[in-house]
Amino acid sequence: MKTLILFITMLLGFSVAAQTKPLNGQILESKVLTSNIGVTLKADSLEKIETLNDDDVRAIFESSSANQSIYFEFICEKDQGDNYIIENFALKIEGNSNELDVFMRRFQKAKKTIIKFYNQNP
Repeated sequence: MKTLILFITMLLGFSVAAQTKPLNGQILESKVLTSNIGVTLKADSLEKIETLNDDDVRAIFESSSANQSIYFEFICEKDQGDNYIIENFALKIEGNSNELDVFMRRFQKAKKTIIKFYNQNP
């Protein structure tokens, strides 16, 4: 009986606390800015890297605030059953949102390096 009363009391308390309060006043539209954006892509095949569009990556980082740190990290893995010299490695590109063109050139070079890795170790 005590358990039933406790359950009903807790249920009533949660339902009262979960009620929303009405908004009084004006709601102002504001701009949302993001900072310190980072993306990590874990790939186990060349197809995942090739489908990565440079314009999409640029769009992700353009939404960050001015003078913020940004990074893109590739984590590449090979099947453990195959005998490769390099099975796993990571490549991280860091930059600043004010220098997005420089960051994208580094990204393109890193992407070419990853593609070369997968082509040399099919």
